[in-house]
Amino acid sequence: MFTIDCKIRQASHRIFINIIKSLILKNKKNIDGYRLVLTKIRSGEMFLVRDKMDMNRAKNVLHTSLTVYKDFEEAGKKYRGSADVSLSPTMDEEEINKKIEEAAFAAQFVKNEWYPLSRPSSEKPFSLSSSFDTENLNEELVKIQKAIYKKRDTKAEINSTEIFIDNMEVQILNSEGVDVRFKKYKGYIEVITDCSIGKEEVEIYGDNSFSTESEKLIDNMVSEQLKETEERALAEKAKHLKSVNVIITNTAAASFFDFYISQASASMVYTKSSAAKLGENFQGSGVKGDKVNIKLVPDMAGSPYSAPYDGDGLLLKEHELYKDGIVKTYHGSIKFAHYLNVEPTGNIINFEVGAGAKTEADLKKEPYVEILTFSDFFQDEVTGDFGGEFRLARYFDGKALHIINNGSISGNMFDAQKEFYFSKERVQHSNYLGPKSIMIPNMEVLGD
Repeated sequence: MFTIDCKIRQASHRIFINIIKSLILKNKKNIDGYRLVLTKIRSGEMFLVRDKMDMNRAKNVLHTSLTVYKDFEEAGKKYRGSADVSLSPTMDEEEINKKIEEAAFAAQFVKNEWYPLSRPSSEKPFSLSSSFDTENLNEELVKIQKAIYKKRDTKAEINSTEIFIDNMEVQILNSEGVDVRFKKYKGYIEVITDCSIGKEEVEIYGDNSFSTESEKLIDNMVSEQLKETEERALAEKAKHLKSVNVIITNTAAASFFDFYISQASASMVYTKSSAAKLGENFQGSGVKGDKVNIKLVPDMAGSPYSAPYDGDGLLLKEHELYKDGIVKTYHGSIKFAHYLNVEPTGNIINFEVGAGAKTEADLKKEPYVEILTFSDFFQDEVTGDFGGEFRLARYFDGKALHIINNGSISGNMFDAQKEFYFSKERVQHSNYLGPKSIMIPNMEVLGD
């Protein structure tokens, strides 16, 4: 029965694509190119309050996005406009045609410099494997549930949990002959923990995403969150510290390096929003601490953002962004790579950062404030300003360890990169693999 149902779905899928193609052809006078992205998603979801099931459901959906392109010239210069539209198999031909006509009309008012579309590649793409590549997603949900609710010796408790699994089949077609298919997988959890051993009850929100079930990853996340929740219940308000070493850890460490990813992006270089220049040392001269080494890795084990192709259907490969602070390549879509006359890397979300020479123990030999949880860590990709209020931190004054909260820090990446240190220990947070901690010397911590 399953085989028959599967064949029926595949036939319907092909018919839907052929209808779209025929209607694009019907509108060929107003369309100079197209890109069609179809994503079939089978998903499982589980919601729990404390350790009791609140809801458990499954979904099966198809998302279809069509981009149409219109070329035109003004004063001898070529332009390419584009417009996106969402389509559905529930639409009849008249409805689909109307959507395509509206998109073709809108595209002529978008004035981008001309750029090419991706073309077919003869190279073989990598394939992804995952425990989520199964018809029984509920079984995977239960495994994750058990890892979250594993018995632990803690005074904090799990308040509620949401678990999501997506099994995705993607197909990308365009007018240049691209027709690629690949699978992607995503698991995502949200966990709220609470503790009432202090003066007031506290709650901490945590989340994580991954591409395959991993009891170790989930156990580590939840165990650390419970520990931090217990600490926050007993935390005292931070005091003003004029100068102290600050250690940024957890997901903020991953966010810290987003600045370098943005600065090396072809789009920011094109709009002159970036200070990065190929072949030059972005960190400048006389760096005292660690140098930045970053690679873009499309095939990162465990990351839900791993994919052999980007949204344009361009085959993805590993690229080196920074080597000892030197900018090695600009990254991004075909569009902006064409504008800069550089080889396109495609849109790669995963990145790997080189570790430092010092262990976490080395970074903690002198007084420090280790920030575990920010209320909202901010970072400006252009100016380099960063900081935020923290909800939980550990302050070592040289003799004793104090649990503190409600303090804040602020800094600037262009200044900080002259001397910062990365831990030798590395960790993975979703699409990030890199140092677990970053230490910035002599920062001011605002508090009472």
